[in-house]
Amino acid sequence: MISDCVRWRQEAGVRQLLISPMSQDKMEVIRRYRPSSYVGFDKQGRPVFVDRPGIINYDKIWAAGLTDDDILRFHISEMEYMGRILLTQASKLKGHTVDSVTVIMDMSGLSMRHFTKQSRELFKQILK
Repeated sequence: MISDCVRWRQEAGVRQLLISPMSQDKMEVIRRYRPSSYVGFDKQGRPVFVDRPGIINYDKIWAAGLTDDDILRFHISEMEYMGRILLTQASKLKGHTVDSVTVIMDMSGLSMRHFTKQSRELFKQILK
């Protein structure tokens, strides 16, 4: 299982995502229509990530010319940033290993309109 993960990381070029991220224009579109961010650290020193899936607008992301692959790359780069940068920073600040994140999911506004066939397929890709 670990070897599958290592192989996938190599094939997907995960290590390069922080070195050569997607264009600023693409990132701005995703951030505008898929609002989520790290907002600081909790009392235990864990990074706090806020996600608001109820106001995601994939139609506008796709209308701006971005692809599912762009959205997937953005998600992977967010997770890589969390794992390689934020958890390392949190561990240094606390003086011990911090290996988890506090996630706040604001579900307000989430409805069945968010579950189109295309968005379900994208979600399946993210879960891989």
